[in-house]
Amino acid sequence: MIYIVISTKERSTKILANHITKKKYFTDLALAQEKLRKDFSINYTAKTSKTITQEEFNSMKGKCTDWYGISNNGDTAWLNDINGVDYDIQILSIEK
Repeated sequence: MIYIVISTKERSTKILANHITKKKYFTDLALAQEKLRKDFSINYTAKTSKTITQEEFNSMKGKCTDWYGISNNGDTAWLNDINGVDYDIQILSIEK
């Protein structure tokens, strides 16, 4: 199985260009989940000026506010109004 971490901007179907130049493809689900957490954390920090730990991210799973949400399993997350931009981040899986 190959896991791809996809980020979209402004709820668009257009994938952000940095997916071509940055490593976003994984054969280990745990590594893909860590990449999603890091991408989420970067945007969370941009909004709040607070860095979140792995434990804090895990405690946020299954929660939804007016500006962020994380699925129960942590494979999908979204953030609204990060410097005026909305982001969706998710892990897609493709069988080899």
